[in-house]
Amino acid sequence: MKVAVLGAGNAGMALAAEFARHGAETTLANRTVDRLRPVIDAGGVTVTVGGRDRRLLPVQTAIPHDAVARSDVIVIATNTDAHEEVAHLAGRYAAHGVLVVLVPGHTGGALVVRRVLEECHRSDLCIVEAQALPFVVRVGVSAMVDIHQRKTDVPIATVPRQNVTDVVDALVPFLEGLRPVDSVLWTGLHNMTIVMQPALLLLNFGRVGLGATPFRIYAEANEAIGVLMHALDKERIAVAGALGVHAITAAEWLASVYGTRGETLDAMLRDVPGYRGIEAPQTVHHRFLTEHVKTGLVPLSALGHLVGIATPTTEAVIQLSSVLLGRDLRSEGRTAERMGLTPPTLKRLCELVE
Repeated sequence: MKVAVLGAGNAGMALAAEFARHGAETTLANRTVDRLRPVIDAGGVTVTVGGRDRRLLPVQTAIPHDAVARSDVIVIATNTDAHEEVAHLAGRYAAHGVLVVLVPGHTGGALVVRRVLEECHRSDLCIVEAQALPFVVRVGVSAMVDIHQRKTDVPIATVPRQNVTDVVDALVPFLEGLRPVDSVLWTGLHNMTIVMQPALLLLNFGRVGLGATPFRIYAEANEAIGVLMHALDKERIAVAGALGVHAITAAEWLASVYGTRGETLDAMLRDVPGYRGIEAPQTVHHRFLTEHVKTGLVPLSALGHLVGIATPTTEAVIQLSSVLLGRDLRSEGRTAERMGLTPPTLKRLCELVE
């Protein structure tokens, strides 16, 4: 199998290493060559698991459109607010019938990509959306990837959704823990980053913005963060239910994926082994707010409007984040129009998902 991984950040490096480790001919691509230089210099990606078992894996590099043109599987591991741009690349250069895999898609990612491919007249491509990365990972210097913890359950869905069983069969030799679910509404509405990461950074905004001594943002989560997470989670579940998706809670997800325990969400975050060493961002202009508001909370808000579910905490976080960062994150984000919901009706949503 020939695999192109687009995006040379933490996720892309680790995913390229995973595919290479299982025998795929893997190419890592990025918009800027600077991010690829360590891989070029090292002749591949070096992986450790929990800081042990170091292994250099052969990973090629290329510019994005070359990587896309020669691959059977295109893995999109960019920031999720770049999905539209990368989908245009796939629409223009991908061979007939390849898999376009979003790892992860966040909320509405598959719908955004479907809209772009529809505009490119590429109905032959199968869109695959993973609910989350299959591991907790950090990248060090010289193309060194450390996988902190693997996830045992990684739900995926497809558009068209009847392809999901075949897709799992094709990908499971390379990515562990994949499990088919009913639709991309399920994967998109189980985007747990919208529950955790905006709350973590918003309630540490002053501490990060003032350049405080580095601190472990998950391991030091406090009660207020847990309260805000719980309120966001209730709104996510309410929107999912109105769309016919029986959503598990963030607490249930943390327990099932990481085996973590605790009476509150902040306590459960502190108990996840893979999260304990993760330090806070060095700037407030970070994906915890920018990306996860734009591609998580904004589409959740749009879907809530579609089904008549009020999301006041979600709206407040979008508005407060926009004010503090001096940006209009709602207009920059995944609106109903960007998800292809024109007109914004349930009938149109069902057409897209099916």
